[in-house]
Amino acid sequence: MGLNPKIIKKIGYTLLIGPVIGGVFTILTNFNVIVFGAIVAIFTLAIVFITFGYISPSNEITQGDMQILIPEPNVQRKTRELLLEDSVSSVDFLTAGLESRKQIIIDILRSIRKPVRVAVQDPEKAVTEGEKLSTVKTLNDIVTAIEHDDFARNNLKFSLYSDHASLRLTLIRDIDDNLISAILGWYIYSKENTLLRGDLNPSILISQSDDLVKFANEEFNNKWDKATPISFDEIKKLYKEKFIC
Repeated sequence: MGLNPKIIKKIGYTLLIGPVIGGVFTILTNFNVIVFGAIVAIFTLAIVFITFGYISPSNEITQGDMQILIPEPNVQRKTRELLLEDSVSSVDFLTAGLESRKQIIIDILRSIRKPVRVAVQDPEKAVTEGEKLSTVKTLNDIVTAIEHDDFARNNLKFSLYSDHASLRLTLIRDIDDNLISAILGWYIYSKENTLLRGDLNPSILISQSDDLVKFANEEFNNKWDKATPISFDEIKKLYKEKFIC
């Protein structure tokens, strides 16, 4: 869907005035590191919207410049479309959990045959025990599903980051590892910080804004560079420790 700068700025100010100010008040009265992480993410997104609204060189943002994708199935549909283009070589994911993205990761490796890197939040940092176990199980499910496919096994890399989850990214790269486009979303903490949701939030497809693409790329690279790689064998061992032993 096309959006003009006024709508973009309105979304940004809505995020800034609502969740950010409310979250700051919450922190001042009762500091919570998870709330703080969520506020940072929403504040960053608000600034991105506001900035993009002001710096747009024309009076409208075309479909090629930006699309709002809701909900997760539309994000994944668009990801598959982009990955079928000849110029695309690989895809990166920045994510908290993996359950909603499990199948698309398997499909990309098995059917589309593109390399995948996944920076996933360390399960030990999950907000609930259930989410911790879900991440471990999904990691094992993916590894088990592709372990007999040579291409998939050799072209999937996982790393665990230890920060609190904030942004949710899909990055589409060319053969030279340059970022062609990005799908940017975010996570929301609710129910007294015991529930983390991201797949139902809007996501933004960015393909022709250098500033926003650069922002998304830096966010992923910062997480990936500081994350701890985890091998297939380590994933299987972790799964056995949590579910079998």
